[in-house]
Order: sequence, then C-alpha cells, then structure tokens
Amino acid sequence: MRHFSSERWAGYVRKTLKPKDMQEMQVHLQTGCRECEADLAAWMHIKEMAAREKAYQPPAAAVKMAKAASKLHGEPARPSIARLLFDSFHTPVVAGVRSSPTSGQPRQVLYGFDKYRVDLRFEPNFNADEVLLVGQVLNTAESTESLGPITIALTRGGQVLGTARTNEFGEFQLECDLGGRLELQLTLPGGATVKIPMVEPSASHDAKEPSQPAVAKRLASRLKAKKKSTRKKV
Repeated sequence: MRHFSSERWAGYVRKTLKPKDMQEMQVHLQTGCRECEADLAAWMHIKEMAAREKAYQPPAAAVKMAKAASKLHGEPARPSIARLLFDSFHTPVVAGVRSSPTSGQPRQVLYGFDKYRVDLRFEPNFNADEVLLVGQVLNTAESTESLGPITIALTRGGQVLGTARTNEFGEFQLECDLGGRLELQLTLPGGATVKIPMVEPSASHDAKEPSQPAVAKRLASRLKAKKKSTRKKV
C-alpha cells in the first residue's frame, strides 16, 4: 500500500496541494491507513495550536508590568568620558632640561571619573615604535577597597588593539604604538563603563617650548626698554 509523506499531509491540512492530489489523499484515507491517519491527526493538532496561539492575548496586568519594567531600565547607558586631571608634559621643567630630548622620558597622566582615578605611565620601548602603558585603577573614597579584576581594553576607532586585567592592586599594563587616537575602556564596580581618550604618547614639551631665536628676541627687547627707562630718569 502506498503511503504519503508527512510533508504531503502538512500540505493537505494547509490546503496548499493541487485539487487532484487532495482528492487522491482523501481516497487513501478511506482505505483505513492508520499510519497516514496518524500523520494527518498530528498536523491537524498543530494547526489548531497555531490558531489558538494567534488568538491569544496576554493579561492586561502582565502587559502593564512589562512596560513599567522597560521604562525603569531604559536604554543602556552610554560610556562616560573620564577627565584629564594631570599631564607631566604640561608641568614646567627646569631650564637645563627643557632643551634635552623628551622622547626617551616617561610620560605620566592621571584621569578621573567620579571617585575613581586611572593613573597611566608611558614607558618608552627603545627597540620598537611602541610604548609600554603601565596603569593603575584606584578608588579615592575607599583606599583599602579591593576593586577586583577589571578588564581594560585598548581601542582605536572602535577596534580593540589589546586587553588586560587588573591585579589585586588595580595594576595593569599594555603595549601600544605611537600614533593614532587611542582610547581605554573599562567597566568599574557598579557597572559604569568609562572611556578614556588618551593623550598622544609621543607628544613632547618641544612642541610647546618657544624657539631659541624667539626667546633671544624677547630678552633683547626687554633690555632695550630698560635702557630707555634708565636714560629718562637721568
């Protein structure tokens, strides 16, 4: 005896087959084929369940509660931006040191967000065009609090260049190159995500120091003005 597949009985229930095939399957059912009757009954049950599901409406109280929960949590908060609090390259340097190259000197910066501080130090790597970034995350309100492991991500343009995890003292280290706009991203205890748009590691004092001719010109101008003032008094 020929039997029809389960897929064909699904089409029979949905009435998507040709009239000729539908009639042939109906005649087959009249022969008393239990296997095909079982397939037909299963697909009829599925059709009834789908119809009931379509007509189902959740209780109004459940809908109200779901909407209230959605408003309470709202959209995910965007990462906050930490503030630059200190930069060692903006600190005045003694006269004899200003003219020396700063590319080999470490640079230290401090960022702040709420009660947290992120202390960063760029250590030069003389064997490559990279610097070693050594940092520490601190809680200024609770100095004895253990922050636990915090994942630090170094990114550029949304692309992750490297990651590190803080130790029990909040310390971490990463390697980064000397170019491009770099950012650090970390999630602090409590769930606050913070971004740190870092300063350019290769920046130096030299870019902000006045040139030697400019300094000499200002000194000569001051001496000339002083001589004029002395002559007027005499």
